[in-house]
Amino acid sequence: MEAVLRDSRYVHNGWKILDGVACLLMIPFQHVISLTISSFVFTCHDKQSIIQRIVRYLLVCPLMILLSLVLLPFGTIGYVIWMLINALADVQPFVYACPLGEMQSGRKKFSNKITVCSSNVCICPEYIVRINNQRSVYWRSGEIGKRLLNQDSSLNKQNLSPKVSRENVILTELPDVDVIMLQEVLERIFGYQMYRLLRDKYPYCLYDVGCHTFLGNHGGLEISPMKKKMVWWMPRSDAPSKKRFVYSIKISNKESSVSPIFVCKWLWPFCKFGHIDSKDLGLVVKNGKELHAVGYFADMHAQAFQGKDKVVAHQLQEAEKLVKRFIEDTTVEDELVVCTVLGGDFNCDNMSPGDEATQNSPIWDQYEDPCRERAGEDKPWTIGTEHRQPKMNHPFVQDSHEFRRILLDDVQRRYFILDADVQEQTMELMTCGPKPDSNGNVTATKWGGRRRIDHLLCHKESLLSPTGFWFSTVIAGLTDHIPVVLMLELTKEHYD
Repeated sequence: MEAVLRDSRYVHNGWKILDGVACLLMIPFQHVISLTISSFVFTCHDKQSIIQRIVRYLLVCPLMILLSLVLLPFGTIGYVIWMLINALADVQPFVYACPLGEMQSGRKKFSNKITVCSSNVCICPEYIVRINNQRSVYWRSGEIGKRLLNQDSSLNKQNLSPKVSRENVILTELPDVDVIMLQEVLERIFGYQMYRLLRDKYPYCLYDVGCHTFLGNHGGLEISPMKKKMVWWMPRSDAPSKKRFVYSIKISNKESSVSPIFVCKWLWPFCKFGHIDSKDLGLVVKNGKELHAVGYFADMHAQAFQGKDKVVAHQLQEAEKLVKRFIEDTTVEDELVVCTVLGGDFNCDNMSPGDEATQNSPIWDQYEDPCRERAGEDKPWTIGTEHRQPKMNHPFVQDSHEFRRILLDDVQRRYFILDADVQEQTMELMTCGPKPDSNGNVTATKWGGRRRIDHLLCHKESLLSPTGFWFSTVIAGLTDHIPVVLMLELTKEHYD
């Protein structure tokens, strides 16, 4: 008999009702506070006029402050209720969304292809969004969900051999994607909104992934849904450990000097998935034996602005060990693991001197990055994925086709994407521009516009191998990261 995932964080409906009451009391107050702070933060998209500043300071801000004071008692009560629930109840650290009706299909042979997308979407409280020089989260969240469905199956073509061209790896759309992993979906209502926008194609989803305590609130990740007829699955009751199909791992950054309340731990979901009726991805014949194909995915978001500390290297090393343990705990004899994928915003690149510790991490002995040549050197066709935030609202960034043209140009790209010459991860990265040469000119360089911090890695022992990789401008102008896509395929020699 199999365990059942909850579509709520709580076992009992009483806790669920109390949680709903707490949210109704808290959410209006939280958003009004966020909007109040936002009144003092101007982005490049705003009109920098005296009249606009006067309206904000003398009209909008006082109204927001007054409304905050009115809502303060309700928000306080809601927050106390919510924190007590999280302290006392058996809390599942995510919400599992699934269709009401079961989809049925016959047993089938495993498809030889899986495509994965990872994107940091910066769906955060409004004041954080504005500090990052981005437009309103209330508009962007809906637009991101819609554009992520802008997919074309004809793009799912091998492009990693024999010779990769930059023309072939930068797309204005997405290929047909099986798994979407998102980072920085920091509020429950936005996670639910994203699920509603995507659920026609992706009916299964983990969102509101996070751990909430009196010491801090962590999370903001979303393992976005599998395709139709696919589901995240718990192992059978005869599995050795009888553990859940999801590990929600708290990765500590014990080497960091940064305040532990805010960044000490990140909650990363490690997931096993399979087909709904056969509890696998299909059937694979290996050495004359019929096996159930399963796969594992980890959505990760490492710490930003680690300074002189080696936090990210520690987090990656710890994550690699925990994923290995998770697979050992949840795989049974008649299953075949066809892929293990680690993806997300690693907040480190493979070229910058300041990221040398992560470039030489033991994780690269186990996982393959199709964009990586060796430690300290990327493949020549790669580009960076982290925007220069002051340029987020430039007209060239708003259009997916125009932004693609910018990314293909080794000089223009430097004005919009961070260079991979970072000496130390500090908050200066939020405001810096491209460094000119000795003559004062911005020219093409080996590391120019190539700070690639969004990664998709495949375990080297996976039966599926990387055959395609893309950078996509599909959500151009909506976030400060470029989505990355990895296609894995099962080669013929793995079948009998």
